[in-house]
Amino acid sequence: MKTFLLALCSASLLGVGCQAIPSSDQAGESGNRGQNGVGWNGVGWNGVGWNGVGWNGVGWNGVGWNGVGWNGVGWNGVSFSNVSVTSDWGLLSWVNSDADGIGGPTQQDRDTRLQALDYWTNCACPSGVNPVWSGYNPYNGLTESFTMYGNLGLAPTWCSGTALVPVSERQAVSACLISRINMKGIHNALSIRGYENSLKLEDNEALFMAYKSASFWGDLWETSTSYLNPSTGKYQAKSRAYGCYHPWGNGNVDLARDLQGILGRTCEWDGCGGNMKTLRACDQTGDGAMSQEFNDPLLLIPSIPSTTADGALVTGGSNNAWSNGYYQSSEGDALALFRGGSWRKLTVNLGAWADLEVDNWKKTGYSCGNHCRPIEGGSCADYSTYGRREGGEPAMCEFPSDCNPCQSVVWAPFDDDKLGLSAACVDVRDCVRGRKLVDLHPSAWLRVQFTRPYDLTSLMPIAGTVNPHKAGTLSFWYSNGSATPLSIRIRDNQRSIMLPGHGFTPTGGAAGDWDKYERKMIYPIFPSVPVSSTDLGVDISIAKDVSSPGFPHLDHAQIFVGPPPGVAPIEQYDDGNALVQAIPQDPNMQQFATALVQVGNDGWQSSFQRAPVARFQVIAEHPDMTQLTITVRQGGSSHTFLGSELSPGGWTPFVSAFANEDVTMPYEVQVTDIVPDGLEGILRGVVVQLSTQ
Repeated sequence: MKTFLLALCSASLLGVGCQAIPSSDQAGESGNRGQNGVGWNGVGWNGVGWNGVGWNGVGWNGVGWNGVGWNGVGWNGVSFSNVSVTSDWGLLSWVNSDADGIGGPTQQDRDTRLQALDYWTNCACPSGVNPVWSGYNPYNGLTESFTMYGNLGLAPTWCSGTALVPVSERQAVSACLISRINMKGIHNALSIRGYENSLKLEDNEALFMAYKSASFWGDLWETSTSYLNPSTGKYQAKSRAYGCYHPWGNGNVDLARDLQGILGRTCEWDGCGGNMKTLRACDQTGDGAMSQEFNDPLLLIPSIPSTTADGALVTGGSNNAWSNGYYQSSEGDALALFRGGSWRKLTVNLGAWADLEVDNWKKTGYSCGNHCRPIEGGSCADYSTYGRREGGEPAMCEFPSDCNPCQSVVWAPFDDDKLGLSAACVDVRDCVRGRKLVDLHPSAWLRVQFTRPYDLTSLMPIAGTVNPHKAGTLSFWYSNGSATPLSIRIRDNQRSIMLPGHGFTPTGGAAGDWDKYERKMIYPIFPSVPVSSTDLGVDISIAKDVSSPGFPHLDHAQIFVGPPPGVAPIEQYDDGNALVQAIPQDPNMQQFATALVQVGNDGWQSSFQRAPVARFQVIAEHPDMTQLTITVRQGGSSHTFLGSELSPGGWTPFVSAFANEDVTMPYEVQVTDIVPDGLEGILRGVVVQLSTQ
């Protein structure tokens, strides 16, 4: 078994060791907090954000975004860096107002408004721009301050400038916020894609976040209620939020609706209770819905005929798909065009998933790819027989489709379906296909492989290289109606190591209620280098834990890049291959010298470009380390450490002296003996540790 060195961890955790993981309350939930430090999002992970904000949770049904505050002092076209905006960003009245319009303002209303500011900052500001909001809390009588963390950088003018905020930035932030609404409050990883270079795909995102889900556009700060449709000369109601879904498989929507409904992503399907205008399917000529037309901009005089059919989403403007690493050009379009209006547009992709029910198990010989012949009518034209040939026989060779882009395979243990037991869900909206895995035979290991997905336009495997150093998250959708936590066994097949399978806690409801569901996230899980051009390196097996008092009911497994919300990211390297390390050319030299430390080993380059803090480990032999000085230079920055500052392990303190430098450029580390007493020392090596916090 290999051993591993965690060469990167949060600076706040160093006192307790690099393997410690902060609890979720140490950071906000709008993005991966550990990835929001300066530089981590410079070339990697940028498009991955978290959804979970509810429509009512941020006041869109109450005072609203364009009510008191947002369009008041300081927010009517200028950013909060303007001198007229105070430390509360001019939004104290809005933060302390009633979020849901029911029963008057409460502490919970205030908390959800602050959550909304966190999401706004995460969408609008770039990584490393972390503004502080400060304001009076009437519920405890204190003035409180909160740090909001930038990430996607969709509105640089609005976030940090003093000029008029372009409408395009307002719309880009709106699309970002709308795309992250979750009507069940479930936090699910999203690959947010669009025109901006800050949304560039890197490090496994294209390979593991390949399910194209929905597109969003609108303007939450829009004040007009209608717009003129130039094609008809009539007026129609202007929504502030729009969305549409991408159907999977010949216009089939059942499987797409099934999975996304389970995850709480329903706004593009049902309009979030009327708060959003949904076109339903993005690429169809119309979904049968009709919109009222009026003869006047006040929408008082209906036109005759009074309704027109809704059309499909049309994209326009510049396209930045290929430079951002997208494999579908529609993901990089800057604009959504609908009924003569144009808005900035974002598209969301979801992580790879695998249906665990017995009916989805595949037997030996099954394969999926464009070498297979399409099943007549399309492999998911009939939702009830997805993945099977006529007559119910298992499909041995399946052609990729929107319903199955060949991204995961669940293998039947020993080709014997009787080694597992499935059962129906009470509500089909709780489980994929309305069924779940409720038990496994003690001898069965159920193998789940996440494989390279297909670009369904070219019917070729999606290009990309696995970065095995970047940890991802394995997630199970499960229920536990018992009174105690349950567990399963989980094996990483590539590394032959066991992953933690405990902690499937009771999911609520009355005793014996197995129809309440939650997410169980397991982090970190590392992909391995593929063995072929069509394989990906996430290969696990699950089994029954005979020591557990029961088996949690499992619906589907999902994988996504990066950590769960509020958890610092972890990178992992084989022992002896630290993040950065330099050995002097002559290891037998009898005096100290200068070493150049280059980020990355064996051709691998770190995704870091900037790091707020860094420290250095001096690996040296000297009778008295306190006699040394260590001077580090990089670019135009330098810092000198005293030997007395070194820890027993030879580590310097963390410093921010190199925060503005490109970490991919070499560090020059010079070690000097300041006491000429004849004592000689040997410099064996230097290790640099970077942190995002």
